Amino acid sequence: MVDLREKIEEERGLHKKIQLAFPGYRGYRLEEDARASDLELRKQLGKKIESDVIAVLQETQAALLADGEFMSAGEVKDAVDPVRRIQIGVTRLQTGGFSFGVMNNFYMTPERINALYDYDWSMIETVIHLEETAQNISSDAAAGDLSRLKSYLKEIREEVQLFEKTSRERMDTIQGKKVFE
Repeated sequence: MVDLREKIEEERGLHKKIQLAFPGYRGYRLEEDARASDLELRKQLGKKIESDVIAVLQETQAALLADGEFMSAGEVKDAVDPVRRIQIGVTRLQTGGFSFGVMNNFYMTPERINALYDYDWSMIETVIHLEETAQNISSDAAAGDLSRLKSYLKEIREEVQLFEKTSRERMDTIQGKKVFE
């Protein structure tokens, strides 16, 4: 994944570069760039959840249905729903919601955005683990081995809970309910 801060800095036009030259505008410009990188992270994370977790689980569900494994397909469907919930939560920011991202009235400084990166990395690690678990389910289902399915589905539920907990803590930091270090 591209360093989003670098990407935003590279995309600054002449007008934005001029703003950085003046003390009155510099803070504003840095704050807006931090928001832009945060928004880009949410967008990429939402796409990754959709393509690498939900799509794999749905393909596995369809394959199980085709094989007549209706109970197992239903269990996989039950795993898709909570993953979809966190994917919607991540992307809601793009349509004006504030559940996981940086709110417009939050004074964003480079120090604060750096404090939020620990939460971001934790959420990314969780999504990577969800992706691995979805792949394991898919591989086992393709091999006709459903002996670990319940274990994998439990992992998905636990990872979703971890993601939601991390998201709440991140939001508490943004809202000033939790002090960042």
